[in-house]
Amino acid sequence: MSAPRADLERSDTRWILSTEELANSPSRRDGIKAEDEKKKRRQTVSFIEECGKKLKLPKLPVVVAETYLNRFYGLNSFKAYDRFVTAQACLFLAAKVEEKPIKLERIVVECHLVRYESRKRPLDPGPTKNNPDYVAAKNAVLEAERVLLYSINYDFDILNLLPITHFESLLRKLKDSGVRDDQPFRQQCWNFIHDSHRTNLGLQFPPKKIASACVFLAFVMLRKLPTETDRLRRIFDILSISERSLNGICDQMAELYVEMKTRYQLVADLHQMGHVTPQVANRAKAASKAASKAASKAAASDAPSSSDALRPHKKVKATTTTTSSSSPCG
Repeated sequence: MSAPRADLERSDTRWILSTEELANSPSRRDGIKAEDEKKKRRQTVSFIEECGKKLKLPKLPVVVAETYLNRFYGLNSFKAYDRFVTAQACLFLAAKVEEKPIKLERIVVECHLVRYESRKRPLDPGPTKNNPDYVAAKNAVLEAERVLLYSINYDFDILNLLPITHFESLLRKLKDSGVRDDQPFRQQCWNFIHDSHRTNLGLQFPPKKIASACVFLAFVMLRKLPTETDRLRRIFDILSISERSLNGICDQMAELYVEMKTRYQLVADLHQMGHVTPQVANRAKAASKAASKAASKAAASDAPSSSDALRPHKKVKATTTTTSSSSPCG
C-alpha cells in the first residue's frame, strides 16, 4: 500500500498530482498499460453509479464516492486492490460522510447484484447473517474501508474540491450576465461534470477549472456560444480558465467519449475550434464512420427484399377459440 498524502494543505490543489506521478502511477509500475488503467477507472466509476441507483442514494454521496475512488487509485494500484470491493468501501464511507448512511448489509448485497447481474447470483446473508460468502464479502469491504481511510489520510473536507460545488456558483454568475439558465443547459453541465469523474482529471486540475470546462462543453454541445465578441468575452471572464487548461480538459473529455463510443459530433466541433488534438479527432472520425457503416449494414439486413415485397401473402384461416368452463384458477 502506498503512503498516504501527508500534511495535506487546505487548498483546492492539495490532491493535484504531478505529471510524473500520473505517468508513473502505481498501476503503471505494476505493469498495467495506460489504456487499461483508464478503462478500469471508467468501468469502476460506472459500477459506483449503478450501485448508487440500486441503493437509491442522492447524487452527492455518489459523486463523493467516485472522488474517493480516483484519489485511492491515484496512490494505489488497480492490480493490488480489487476495484469493485474498493468501490463498495468508497460508497459506504461517502454515504456516512454525507450523512446518508447505509447499512453495510445493503451495500454488500445490492452491489453484489450489480456486479454479478449477468450471472444471476444473489448474495443471501442467511437468516442469522452467517452465510460464509456474505461474511467474507462484508469483511472485505470493512478492510477496504480501512485501507481507503489510510490512503486519503482521513481527508473528509471534500465539498470545496468537487466541480459540482463551483458549477452552481458559475451558473449564478452567468445568469447575472444574461445567460439563460434553462434545464437542458443545466443538465448538460451536470452530465459533463459527472463524466469527468470517469477520468483522473480531478488529480490534474483544480475543481473550479473542471467545472468551467464542463460549462464550456455544454455551451458547445447545445451550440449556445454567442457570436458577439462582448458577450463571449463576458462568458470567458466568468469561466476564468486559461486556454491551456481548457484544451487539456476538453481533449481528455473527448478521448473519454471516443472510448465510450458517443458524442462524436461534439469532438468534431471541439477540434474545429482548436480544443482537441488531431489524434483524438481522427480517432473520433474513424469511430463515427465505423458506427455509421455498421448502422447502415444493420438497416439493410432488416429491410425486406424486393422479392419479399412482391410475394403474395398467404391467407390465414380464422379459427374460433372456445373457452373451457373449467379454468386453471378453478
